[in-house]
Amino acid sequence: DSMYICMGTGKLFAKNQRFLLTDNRFKYINHFEGYPEIAGISEKDISEIYQYGEEIHVKPDGSKLVFGSYIGGILEIFDLQHLPDSIPLVRRHLYYMPIYEKDKIGNVYLTEGTIYGFENIDVTDQAIYTLVYEPYNPDIIFPNKLVIYDWNGNWIKTYTLDCMVHALCVDERSQTIYAMAFSEEESFHLVTFKL
Repeated sequence: DSMYICMGTGKLFAKNQRFLLTDNRFKYINHFEGYPEIAGISEKDISEIYQYGEEIHVKPDGSKLVFGSYIGGILEIFDLQHLPDSIPLVRRHLYYMPIYEKDKIGNVYLTEGTIYGFENIDVTDQAIYTLVYEPYNPDIIFPNKLVIYDWNGNWIKTYTLDCMVHALCVDERSQTIYAMAFSEEESFHLVTFKL
């Protein structure tokens, strides 16, 4: 009864086939298009950008999926209630244009000018919690900005945290965020924030 949504590159993910849907034995069920058209970026490049450190999470009730890119800050929300027939896009936000270089064989890599997007995402049935980099701030290794959205992609609230954060886990019942923070003095360490 379970289904898996897969993302990748190569033969399985032919021209603009962003998602593959399989059963619990990885037998093919369907495929779906869905890469955005971004001026000046080829379909192949956008598919590689999307594979580079992306964040993908399914809403706990199984009705939606959120995607956040590491390169360029692209946030997308998809509706999963139409599976196995389709995965409609609910909303797409392009925060920062993807900036990258390519090597001699065409692989995408980061540059000094790359703007990072989403470091980490956690989800609940009520909201999407994202750790977002500030553009052009070379002094930070990890973001200190927490942005919260509803499942329709609408902004709810932004917090500026008092430390850099690599990962987070939200407990809405206790209104607490557990996070893996980073500082040069303490390296990685656990912190909590009240919502």
